[in-house]
Amino acid sequence: MSDLQRTATGQSNVSEGVIRSVPRSESQQFDDPADNCGFRKGDTGEVHYRDPDVMAPGTTREWAFYGLHRVHRWLSKHEPLMALKAATGVVLLAIPSWRVNTAQLYYEWRGQWALITMVLWMFPTTGRYIFLLIMRVSGSILGCLIGVTIWEISSGNPYGIAVLCFAFFVPIYYIFFFTTTYKVAMFLSKVTLLLVIIYEYNNVEWGKDTDEPVYVIAAKRLAMIAVGLVSSLILSLIPSPVTGRVELRKRLAKTVRDIGRLYGILVASYIVKPKRGAMPTESQIKRFRKLSTELRRQIADERNLLAHAMYEPPLRGKFPTAEYKALIDKVDNMADLVHSMGRSVLYINPEWKKVIGHTLMNDRRDYLATVMTTLKLISTTLAAKTTLPPYMIQPHEMRRRFTEDIERKIRIGSREIADPTFTRYCTYMLSSSAFINELQKLLDTVKQLVGIEDPNEWLYLHYQ
Repeated sequence: MSDLQRTATGQSNVSEGVIRSVPRSESQQFDDPADNCGFRKGDTGEVHYRDPDVMAPGTTREWAFYGLHRVHRWLSKHEPLMALKAATGVVLLAIPSWRVNTAQLYYEWRGQWALITMVLWMFPTTGRYIFLLIMRVSGSILGCLIGVTIWEISSGNPYGIAVLCFAFFVPIYYIFFFTTTYKVAMFLSKVTLLLVIIYEYNNVEWGKDTDEPVYVIAAKRLAMIAVGLVSSLILSLIPSPVTGRVELRKRLAKTVRDIGRLYGILVASYIVKPKRGAMPTESQIKRFRKLSTELRRQIADERNLLAHAMYEPPLRGKFPTAEYKALIDKVDNMADLVHSMGRSVLYINPEWKKVIGHTLMNDRRDYLATVMTTLKLISTTLAAKTTLPPYMIQPHEMRRRFTEDIERKIRIGSREIADPTFTRYCTYMLSSSAFINELQKLLDTVKQLVGIEDPNEWLYLHYQ
């Protein structure tokens, strides 16, 4: 096996011409997804060393502590921590309803509103919290005003309430269904105005001793919302909340890394010499498709984080929104292109596929090295916030050399054009070229964000 094959695939995971995927249970058992460090079991049952800080556990005691480490890593993530804080807040805000001395007051002031508000306002990132804070406060205030207005105009007449609610619901539902930004505000306004009207109507119909005016009920609603808001704010600050901009950068780094993995799997599928069959199995095709779908989900989450990043206060300077939008667009295109390449390579003429693999393996090793190293370098640079090295091989230059080699190896004539898989070959070549083009643009954008290490700066500072 050549050095390039060992580098691209890992010797223990190569079998039958493609990379054999680690079963889900084994992957979860030996791989720590929190920081991409841990231990993974290969096809031979050997546990491969992946954590630079420790060796693989070998005794029962070490495996037990490794299990505790995994539990600690899971609890340290912001998702379980947010769930723990939300559960704590629910218990604390519900305590007055259990105590005899405060139960009546809790009922009169509708303390459950504060509890529900606190739960609905718990979000893992600062940007999303501030955005929904603005939307829900404005929606609640608007709902209180509309509820009081409907009740005062109708004087509690159920037919008048129905007509006025219909008149107000038309614009509310229009904004709710056909806009994205104000959807939450309209939902909260609808719920609040209905609660205000229903509580006041029940007081009048049932003849309660505490005959509260409608504006008092609206004021209590806003007061309980304020209590829930303050509670969620305190819980969000302990410990410090996750910044959406930082989370966006880390998730982009992970997405670029996963694109590199997907590209490596694709390249290995026609570089490694098959033992039993040239075509990948149905299970491997499904797993490849599953990885591609996971990339789509990650990119959708990143677009959501970017949309909420504008609501985070710029304490250290302005957020480079344009650069991050360009990063997401390029990563999105690259994910589509690598999936297109994977689908196309399944139906390419085996002889042409052999030529592509031979060209990659023998003639242009620097092409693959450039692509894989650039993807890994971009991912690591974004995750660690380090500068790029001053000297790098540019991907577009490697693309030009690779294309020239392929054109010399494969002669396109009438017989080749008549081949049913010729369109698949063209799709693969166009997608491969576009992938490198997007990679070059991605690298240029990352340069603007993290900068390039300049050796001349050190020489200048130490000139004297």
